Amino acid sequence: MTDISVDELATIIGRGFIASLSPEEIEEINARGITAPDILDMKTKDLARISARGVTYVFDTSKVTDEDLQDIAGRGTVQEIGRSPYSVQVGVFKVKENALSLLKELEGKGYEPYIFQTIGDADEKLFAVRLGDYEDVKDAYAAVTHFKSKEKKPAVVTYINSLKTVQKADLMQEEATTRLSDELSAADFEDENLNSLYRELTALRKEVDQLKAEAEAREKLRMTEAEEEKEEEEILSAAGREYTMAQKGTLTFDYSFGYTFNTYEQVSVASTATSATSYQVDHVNGHTLRNSVATGYSLFDNLKVTASVPFVYKYQKLGRIGSKDVSDIGDISLGANWQPIKAGGNFPATILTTNINIPTGRSPYEINPDVDIATGSGVYSATVGFTASKTIDPIVAYGGMGYTHSLEESGLNQQLSSGNVLDSVEPKGVISTSLGVGYAMSYKASIYTSFSYSYLFGATYKYANGSDASTGNSATASLVVGTGWKISPERTVSINLGLGLTNEASDFAFSFRLPFDFEM
Repeated sequence: MTDISVDELATIIGRGFIASLSPEEIEEINARGITAPDILDMKTKDLARISARGVTYVFDTSKVTDEDLQDIAGRGTVQEIGRSPYSVQVGVFKVKENALSLLKELEGKGYEPYIFQTIGDADEKLFAVRLGDYEDVKDAYAAVTHFKSKEKKPAVVTYINSLKTVQKADLMQEEATTRLSDELSAADFEDENLNSLYRELTALRKEVDQLKAEAEAREKLRMTEAEEEKEEEEILSAAGREYTMAQKGTLTFDYSFGYTFNTYEQVSVASTATSATSYQVDHVNGHTLRNSVATGYSLFDNLKVTASVPFVYKYQKLGRIGSKDVSDIGDISLGANWQPIKAGGNFPATILTTNINIPTGRSPYEINPDVDIATGSGVYSATVGFTASKTIDPIVAYGGMGYTHSLEESGLNQQLSSGNVLDSVEPKGVISTSLGVGYAMSYKASIYTSFSYSYLFGATYKYANGSDASTGNSATASLVVGTGWKISPERTVSINLGLGLTNEASDFAFSFRLPFDFEM
């Protein structure tokens, strides 16, 4: 996991040890093919450990300035680090907040991570999140295998004072070096035997270097994919919860606030004293405030159940007639999301969605429409659909489609101003679709835009006198522009502005959403 570009990562990984070696020491290593004990000290001699503000830092004293040291330490205690040359690295970042976010996430899972801080070739600060120090590289590899299996996240073995990845090819070279060192110690150092051993070591080293280069190239690619997945998740999470999943056992809460404004002309029919028919046109302004609390729980990594409860306030200004308002609960919804295709493959990440609407809000078929306002749909309905997303560098494309079926509502007995009594209503289906793109402007901000379209097949109204009436088909469309702002390592606020593109859609909409995630 990283916020460093591919080219920057390639430069850093290719540097080798951060602690400097003199030309004489390098020549000695190249000539002998083995590492003397005093050279091994270079792996840890410049390192110190700080525990400050609940976070443990390991830093290279030869690279970190006094100002940086004071900024890190505060009142922390500086300790010399022990001689354990290997570590398990799970992320490297240019932004300290990103490293702290991952560190706190791992602490919540029972790990004891720390941050290794150093300076890159371009004099930029780098923060690596690591788990433990190891004397034996094989123990470090065992820890990597366990972490990757349990957390499904990338991890690599590194030298403790370097961002250089320790590849399994290093094990082959270490074993070969140890074996040749023993042979050199036991030999009588005749020129012919020594030259033969040196030639064997040189050939082996060339083969190992080639294996290491291939392995490092694969590792850089894997770390880049992890970075892309993190960026994609941030964008999609800001666009909507329906585009992302969470790890098993994650409990989510969302608070969202929305405001919509709608204006239209209402034509009413009135009779005069002479029984002549007259028409009156009134300008209607409608304002809706909606506060919603949504929750979700991940039963598995690819299966989540959801629920949402809205609280609605509506106000209408009816031209010369007057105004009316209402405050009440809206319709409660229950749902489930299942992800059969995860992100990272050749196909878009796909999530199948289902949702049931329960008419707990004030029904439009049980009120006096002349003096009251509805806060719900008045009917039970079920929606099935899917969402899909795919990274197309440098953007993330996402969208979805769904179908809603509503049940007939009967036994209404609603008195209308026309004198009729509404007995039942039979809504027909609704097809909806959406398409959007998102872009990460920085690690703290992303922007996205989407287009949504719904086609409504109308409804049939039946009256107590045996007559009925049907509405025609209609369509709504809107355009949304939004942004996600990371206000803390764990939390991103989403802000949306929407414009209606058809008469049936709201003229203007504004909303924001604040998420909370808890790992149980």
